[in-house]
Amino acid sequence: MRVIIGVGVDVEDVDRFRRMRPEVRARVLARILTEREADYCAKFGDPWPHVAARFCVKEALVKALGAPGPTRWREIELVPGSPPSVVLRGRTLEAALARGVKRIHVSLSHSRRSAVAMVVLESG
Repeated sequence: MRVIIGVGVDVEDVDRFRRMRPEVRARVLARILTEREADYCAKFGDPWPHVAARFCVKEALVKALGAPGPTRWREIELVPGSPPSVVLRGRTLEAALARGVKRIHVSLSHSRRSAVAMVVLESG
């Protein structure tokens, strides 16, 4: 039997990323994006909606897990596709397995100004 064991949602203002000072933005991006995510976002003339959407997915997933403590954002990777998927690693993967997560459903959307993501965790 499949059971929903967690739901998370996050909304971000894309300008939050655009307005960062370049040196701060570089540190933030290095902390939250995997190399593949950074490469994907860099393909676009305006990468910031894509960056914000990836952050939304990560934040929504952490909320769905109810994970305590600091998050290692790079342990969560959004893989583009239809539908998109998520790869977990390290402590985040351990937390998901401990909660009985068998499937992660992801929905995200973005415009030039805002990004949103919803994550549903399913067992069974």
